[in-house]
Amino acid sequence: MIQSRLRVCHIVEATSAGVGQHVTDLLDGLAANGGVELHLLWSPIRSDARFTTALRRCEVTEMPVPMRRQIHPHDLSVARTVRKYLVKHGPFEIVHGHSSKGGALARMAAVGLGAKIVYTPNAFVNMNLTLPRIQRWAYGSIERWLASFTNLLITTSPEEHRFALEMGIPAHKMCLIPNGIASAAMPTRADARGKIGCPPEDVVVGFVGRLNSQKNPELLVEAFARIADDLPRSRVVMVGDGELLPRLVKMIAHRRLEDRVRLLGWQDGRSLMPGFDFLVLPSRYEGFPYVAMEAMHAGLPLVATRSSSTSLLIDHGLTGYSVEADPQFLAEAMASLIADAELRAEFSRRAVQKVEEFSLEKMVESTLGVYHQLTERRLVPKASHRDSVSTPR
Repeated sequence: MIQSRLRVCHIVEATSAGVGQHVTDLLDGLAANGGVELHLLWSPIRSDARFTTALRRCEVTEMPVPMRRQIHPHDLSVARTVRKYLVKHGPFEIVHGHSSKGGALARMAAVGLGAKIVYTPNAFVNMNLTLPRIQRWAYGSIERWLASFTNLLITTSPEEHRFALEMGIPAHKMCLIPNGIASAAMPTRADARGKIGCPPEDVVVGFVGRLNSQKNPELLVEAFARIADDLPRSRVVMVGDGELLPRLVKMIAHRRLEDRVRLLGWQDGRSLMPGFDFLVLPSRYEGFPYVAMEAMHAGLPLVATRSSSTSLLIDHGLTGYSVEADPQFLAEAMASLIADAELRAEFSRRAVQKVEEFSLEKMVESTLGVYHQLTERRLVPKASHRDSVSTPR
C-alpha cells in the first residue's frame, strides 16, 4: 500500500537571524524529500528580509500569526488560534515548535490532538547567565512543565544538550541534531574588502550578529582595545544592528578607536566574510550559531567564547581558539592570529575541512529520521550525523 505523505506543522515566533534560517532551510530540505506535507505558522513581528525572502521559495502552506517574544496575556489567544488551525487543517502527525515562544505555543495548542510534539529551542532563554536568578528559575520551571507535553526535544549543540539535562529535561525525550548549512558561492576577497573599506594589507577581525546582550559585542571592543596599539595594521569590522549600538559608539570613542573599529550596520554578513581574516564570537550563550559555520565555509578561523556553543566546530589550536568570556583571554587569542599570517592560513584550511561535516542535507535527514521514528512510519537505517542522533523513546 502506498503511504500518504507525512503531515507536519511548524510553529515559530523568532522569524529572524539563526532561528529563521534554521526553519526555512529545514522546510526547503523537507519539501525536497517529497514525502512531507508542510504547514507553517509564523510571526511577522520580528521577521527579517532574509526570512521572508526564503519563505517565498518554500513549498509550504503558511499563515502569519502575530506572536510576542515576551510572556504576555495575548499568548492564550494566540494558542487558541494555533489550535484552531491544527484542528481545521489537521490531523497532523508532527507538530514542531521552534524557539522558546514558538515551542511553548506549539506544545500548549497541540495537546490532545494526536500529533507527536517536537521542540527545537535554538538556545534556551535561561542559558543567559545575566538574567536574574529568579527569572532563570521561572523559565526553567516552564520548560520542565512543558517537557511533559513533548515527545522529542531536539538540541543543536552539546552545550545546549547538557544544559537541558542539568535543567531536568529527561534524557529519553531528547536527541542532538546539529545545524547544517548548504554550500554557497562567495565573493572574492578583493570585492569583499572593497565593501568593508579596508586596505588589503590590514588584518581584519570580523563580527557578524545582533548588537545585543546575548551577542556581547562590548567584549570584543574591550579585548581589541587592549592590543590595538601593539598591532597597528589590525582593524575590527562589526556587521549588525541592535539596541547596543549607541553604547558601542560611545565605547569606541572613549577608547579612541574610531579609526580602527568600523560599525557597518545591518548587511548580509555572508557577502562580507571573505574580506575578514578571522571571525570573533563573543556571545554569552548560543544554540549552535550559523554565523560560525558560515565563517568557516568562507575559510575563516574562529575565536569564540566557550559560552558560544562552538565545541563541535572549534578544535582548539587547530581551527581556532575557544576561550573564557574574559577580555584578556580574548585579546590574547586575537593577538596570536593577528600577528601570524601562516597560522591564520593553516587554521583556515582546517576550518574549511571541518565545516564540511555540518551539511544541510545531514540536518534534514536526521530530522526526517526522528519524525519517522516518532510516527513509526519506517526504520531509519543509520544516523545522519556521526554520534549526533539518539533514538527517541
